[in-house]
Amino acid sequence: NYHCKFLFFQEDHIEDNNYVQETSLLDRLMIADAFPINDSIVIARGVFGKNICMFLKNGREQSVCLESFTKVGNDNVKRILKDANEFALSPSKEYLIRITQNGGLIEGYKIKDMQLVLQFSHNYFEVICDENLSDTKDSRYGYIDVAVSNDKIYGLYDGGLVSRQNTYRSNIIHVYNIDGDIVEKLQLDQYVKSIGVDCENKRIFAKSANDDLLLFNLQ
Repeated sequence: NYHCKFLFFQEDHIEDNNYVQETSLLDRLMIADAFPINDSIVIARGVFGKNICMFLKNGREQSVCLESFTKVGNDNVKRILKDANEFALSPSKEYLIRITQNGGLIEGYKIKDMQLVLQFSHNYFEVICDENLSDTKDSRYGYIDVAVSNDKIYGLYDGGLVSRQNTYRSNIIHVYNIDGDIVEKLQLDQYVKSIGVDCENKRIFAKSANDDLLLFNLQ
């Protein structure tokens, strides 16, 4: 989380480690993911004060946005970590989708001029933790993973108690259109802990609870 450097590769030079650009960021930022929009602009997910999202251009900070969904306590870093945020970028690079494991939040943003314009926001239950941001017997997971095509969003929804056996997996996927309307709910024939989708909405890729790679045909 503290390696604040991006390496940009040509697609045909990934295996030979011949990168074409190296970009170093500000020291000691806690960065979890990076999403390149083009050759110069990157969206980073991490901990940036009280925010979780940063736009960078040529490695330099342009703007930060999106606060933690968890509002308990005064420690912004702990709040953000408690969120357990995940991002997914549409293949068109026009939309950024955010989920949280804490509270079952799912949000969609349109990317415009290095800003995020909220399109929709839904959460399925209140954040459940104590004042020290520790789980309680009633704490539960919300969304545990998300995938997105150009016109649909797939959220792997748990909703179960954190303290139960065989936790952090689900066989339920909520499917939204890009406007945030839920259009269907898929039930898989086994439990998984992460998902992906192809651009044509024909196949879902998933990792099983035992880390096996699974493929589900949708059509």
